[in-house]
Amino acid sequence: MNYLKRGLKNTYQAIKKHKLLFFSLIILQIILIVVTSMVTLEYQIKILDNTKGIMEPIEQGNYDSTSIQEGELFTQDTLKIYQSYRSLTKNLLHYCLWILGIFIIFNGGLWILVHSFFERKNFHETMHAYLKFFFSTIIFIIPFFIVAYFFLKKMVEEISVTNVSQLIQNTSYALIIVYFFLLIAFAFIDVRSWKLFFKRWFKVGIKNIHKSLLVLLINLTLILGSGYLIYRYLYEETFFLMILFSITFVILLVLTKIFWIACLKEIK
Repeated sequence: MNYLKRGLKNTYQAIKKHKLLFFSLIILQIILIVVTSMVTLEYQIKILDNTKGIMEPIEQGNYDSTSIQEGELFTQDTLKIYQSYRSLTKNLLHYCLWILGIFIIFNGGLWILVHSFFERKNFHETMHAYLKFFFSTIIFIIPFFIVAYFFLKKMVEEISVTNVSQLIQNTSYALIIVYFFLLIAFAFIDVRSWKLFFKRWFKVGIKNIHKSLLVLLINLTLILGSGYLIYRYLYEETFFLMILFSITFVILLVLTKIFWIACLKEIK
């Protein structure tokens, strides 16, 4: 538990010493949330429209087995289904690329700045840290996106409520595991050598996984707790509380990043 106490102390001292940087991180976090939400909303509308273009002809199809045996088509809108399917896969791919780009640019900048709380770096060292962030993201996220993309294509080809539910569940579990190990990598992107970077990742992420999981549990409790408060007052006439909890949520997103790095660096 000493690593948690030292991490908490280092977090407090870092914020106290760099108040302006902490405020800048909050602004950058807000920008990241806004940009991600805008892109997600735009592609959500497109994807729902594509799904509708697939489902409607299927729902209105000819389910009379006798007429089908006599040569009548299941649906006259085969071309529409195919075009909607092609458009759906294209929009899903574009959405994944947009999210990945936003993640690398904005989230990468966030993590680089968070590391600045503990040690100031020159331009050359900052670029090395950014490269480690970039390659860590590619190594962990790209395979996940590829697998999720082909799972989604298979789901569309065999549309059913069970398929959708199972896909969402499996994808969520996989994403949590992938992102956990990715977060550990982000905590050590400031390490100068690649050999030491991978060594620290293995030591904290594998050998001392119980300690890093405890830090993650603390962070998730804070973030999900504030997220619940936003949801709780979302549809009530309490605008002030909504704003207050939203600001708290953003602050905690930044604060937990600092706490994460501070604690993981204390794991020996």
